[in-house]
Order: sequence, then structure tokens, then C-alpha cells
Amino acid sequence: AEGKGGTMKKFWIAVELVIMTNLFCAMAQADIREAQKLYNEKKYAEAADAFQKALPELEGEKASYARYMLGRCLERQKKYEEALVEYRQALPGLKGINAGWTQWQIGACLDALKKYDEAIAEYRKVAEIPGALPRTLANARNYAGKILSAQKKYEEALAEYSFAAGIKGADPAQLSTAQYMAGNMLHQMKKYDEAIAEYRKVASIPNANPRNIADACYETGIILELQGKKEKALAEYQKVVSLEGGSTRRIEAAKKKVETLSGQK
Repeated sequence: AEGKGGTMKKFWIAVELVIMTNLFCAMAQADIREAQKLYNEKKYAEAADAFQKALPELEGEKASYARYMLGRCLERQKKYEEALVEYRQALPGLKGINAGWTQWQIGACLDALKKYDEAIAEYRKVAEIPGALPRTLANARNYAGKILSAQKKYEEALAEYSFAAGIKGADPAQLSTAQYMAGNMLHQMKKYDEAIAEYRKVASIPNANPRNIADACYETGIILELQGKKEKALAEYQKVVSLEGGSTRRIEAAKKKVETLSGQK
């Protein structure tokens, strides 16, 4: 899932712009605007100072916004423990999209601190927030799945990815990542026929990430080859080669597989 770095980065930049635009409407003080300007200029330490200085004069949603942005500044500096404090103080004063994003940030900070069980619990809490973006929820469950997969807790990871894959309104890249990873978890569990069924669902997702489709076809080929179904495996590898947007690594690996299996006919 993390190999899709460009798509992931663009997605979260877009989400943060929505969050920041919504929150920006709630503020009027010039000192907050200056702090925001410093943040946008990536002067995170200076921005953090500016938000901190503004806090005593703020109340309600404006105070929650400043706390949230202070957390962002600290997180950007990899001061995750300090960022957590600010996010947790900001969260009660935020609603909907903004609350969902902040809740996700809490999980992400714990993830970065390698407090994985706590991170999973916080990622799951995004689902409890009314009005949270479907994309935020899907990403939170994908990240929970990633942690569990790394811990080789494949059944639990499968549950997270399956949850994410079923979220209506989520970003196609997040859905296709979740669907591919659901297949991958079954693959790891050696439930091969079930894995193939899940892998095949990736291509049916509208506007699915081409890399996810290519990866799913490749892994389907691996299973079919393992089962001795070489002709069917060859067809999957050929799909990878012909697909546009697959990773160079996958395409090159598939080409070698096609060459090997074609020579065995």
C-alpha cells in the first residue's frame, strides 16, 4: 500500500486543504493569520510559537483550531508526544470532517511512536465520529491493517482491510489498496482460492489505482502457478505487462514470468 506514495501524498494534501479551509473560516484574529502564514511557509517552529502565543486570547472553535494547528506544527517537527497533547485538547472542540481528521492524526502520532496497539485503537475511533470523511475513515482502517499485517496478525488485518474496502464514498485509491491487501492477507494465510477471489475484485473498483490492479494480477499469477495452473498464471502475468500504470518492478518481474512460462509450453 505504501508503494503508492504519489497518490497517497496527493490525497492527503487535498484532505488537509479541505480541513484547513474549513477551519480558516472560523478565525478572524490577525495573529492567527500570521501563524497560518508561517505554517504554509513551512516555518513550523515559528508557527508553533505564534499559535501558542495566540491561545490565551482565544475561545471555542478558534481555540480548538489553534490547538490543532499547534499539533500540526509539532508533528511536522517529529515532536509526536507534544503533538498528541495538542490534538487531544483540540478534538472536543471540533466536529465532523475536522474532528475525523484530528482523530486520525492522534492515531498517526502513536503509530510514529511505535505505540501500535494504542494507534490501532485511535484509528478505529474515526468510525465513531459523525461527519468524518469516508476517505479519512478508509485511510485510518488501512493504517490499522498495515500495523496488524506487520505483526503477522493476518486475520485481524483482514478485518481492517475488508472494513476499509466497503466504505462508500472513499477515495478509489484507498478502496483498491484495501481490496488488494484483503487478498494479500488471505494469501498470507494460504487461503488461496479466497485470495484469488479478493484479488479479482480490485479491477472492478471504478478508477482503481493501476498499481493495485497490477499487483493483484501478479499475486493471482503466483497462486495459480503454485497450484500448477500455468496457462492461467501466464494470462495473469500478461495482464500485468499490458496494464498501464503498474510499477516498474512488477512489470519487469511479470515479463520474466511470461518468458519462463512461455518457454515451458
